[in-house]
Amino acid sequence: MNARQWMMRVLALSMAAAISVGCGDDAAAPTSGDNDQDAGVDAELDADPIPDVDDEPDADVAPDADVAPDADTEPQPELTDEELLTNILARGFCEAAYTCADSSPAAAFLSTQLGRFGSPEACVAGGAEWLSLIGFTDLLEAVAEGRVILDRDGADACAEALTTTYCERPDSDGPPPECKAILEPTRNEGEACLISDECTGELECTFEGSTQCYGSCTTPAGPDTCGDEGVCQPWEACDESGDSPTCVPYAEAGDECTEGGGECAEGEICDFGYCEAFEPMELTLIADGESCDPSLPKLCEPGLVCGALFDSEGQLDQGAGLVCGAPREADARCTENDECLFGLRCNGEGVCAELLADSEPCESDTDCASGSCEGGMELVCVAAEICEVPEP
Repeated sequence: MNARQWMMRVLALSMAAAISVGCGDDAAAPTSGDNDQDAGVDAELDADPIPDVDDEPDADVAPDADVAPDADTEPQPELTDEELLTNILARGFCEAAYTCADSSPAAAFLSTQLGRFGSPEACVAGGAEWLSLIGFTDLLEAVAEGRVILDRDGADACAEALTTTYCERPDSDGPPPECKAILEPTRNEGEACLISDECTGELECTFEGSTQCYGSCTTPAGPDTCGDEGVCQPWEACDESGDSPTCVPYAEAGDECTEGGGECAEGEICDFGYCEAFEPMELTLIADGESCDPSLPKLCEPGLVCGALFDSEGQLDQGAGLVCGAPREADARCTENDECLFGLRCNGEGVCAELLADSEPCESDTDCASGSCEGGMELVCVAAEICEVPEP
């Protein structure tokens, strides 16, 4: 998987507006396990009213006939490859969000967004929805449709490596090797694709010249051209400033750049027109009930959100400022989406409410369960576009 493509996906978590669309529990999403301990088979026996005086067992002593086998002992259906990959990614990201939020800005962004679930278990259970909102839909669909083959044996190793990458190696480029190893592409040169993860070898999925919703696996361009039928190598950027687009090495520290242009080398950012090395910041976790700021370097402890306070009559307490607290449930007062549990939005009346269904009037993408609010004069929630990728 291309490092920059991966980082574009996961760095989308830092854009609160983009993923503040809710993510409730999804029936298709893998569960994080049942922590409840069942009592097991009912131990009550039909006892005689008079105690026995001999050593022979009572003939009428038997387990209750209505006692059903413990549900936890029944075999569970095996996860599909798509569900398993969802579980892998959700476990890796959620574990980092709830265990090492103060280790790096990347982990902190995960915590501020995924903390709206209130617990790592709920975060994993909701993975099917929030992963789609940060750009993993195409990868999950590629696995579901067989364009990428999942090595199931490496599932746990990938999930653990994801957490380790965020917690201990925040400067790593792209996904950890353990995750690359479990994804086997199947599309060859010239065959239809949606993402480069589907293309074998060094091929890249390019949409240049395509009039369809899908692209094709293409050999990266030579050192002098990009555009049309070519794409640059992972360590190069496409410079489109001249008459003929050209593949050039990423800019180094001190070189000129365009904000958002993607010209700077890995580990650097474009700051006021020049590439600069990204400097890690010291992060501070704020406890429940303490004053907070929704921006870094201070953030609420995992599972808490930074929000406004309201009095007993539902009026905003102007003097209280922002305070860390549990994510708010449906019908609770709010001022921002980020104050509500995932799966809820702060509506126009200042109340946490369910996300809107397709065809319902909306004002922004964050209002919609689909994550998409479109239209002309009258905006409505619309379903995500489904692209049918042809077989070779």
